[in-house]
Amino acid sequence: MPHVMLAGQPVAGAPAGEVEESACAAACRAASQCNIYFWCPAAEGCSTSLTNATGGSLPYRHCELAQQPNALPGQAHPPEAVDKGPAVAVTSGASPAACCFVFKVCLIASELVKQTLIDALVNARSAS
Repeated sequence: MPHVMLAGQPVAGAPAGEVEESACAAACRAASQCNIYFWCPAAEGCSTSLTNATGGSLPYRHCELAQQPNALPGQAHPPEAVDKGPAVAVTSGASPAACCFVFKVCLIASELVKQTLIDALVNARSAS
């Protein structure tokens, strides 16, 4: 998600040096504690919401891994953004597990609502 700053706490496992965004995303998927990442596409560097060894800044094409507890599988929350827009240089991403769990919860809830409506219609027809 270009120009989006997600909230999170730093975790270990980020690749060292300059990397492509795809390598940053892969490192997040591989790190057990990671569910969001930050990658900097700006030559002048990027500010992040993390307090880390770089003091909340990220050099060009560098990656930071993080965790947002409310977006972990088992929690029904999408990743939380703390800032977004053209002035936000960093690109943030979320691991598929963080996003897919929320989608599955919504899908299950919609199926339950659909079944409840069908049952109500069947009962109403039976009663008349």
